[in-house]
Amino acid sequence: MEKEIARKLIEHRINVLMGGEKKKFDADALELARKLGYKIVYAKKELEDVNGKYVLGLFAESYIPYVLDRDENAPSLLDMTK
Repeated sequence: MEKEIARKLIEHRINVLMGGEKKKFDADALELARKLGYKIVYAKKELEDVNGKYVLGLFAESYIPYVLDRDENAPSLLDMTK
């Protein structure tokens, strides 16, 4: 029920949602997020520049890669925390 959970997180207006599993957020969920005021980012640089009350960061199609497998576009946990 991951797609349903993704939608519910948005509906409940969690201020900051970040991680992987971009594939669990379908077009309807992303449109809902935009309507509710979420800034949606997909890369580390976009994350560095984003501001707003609601942020949805989706940085990988599946799970975020381990450090050794990560490229410069994927933020680390430290990057997401900052």
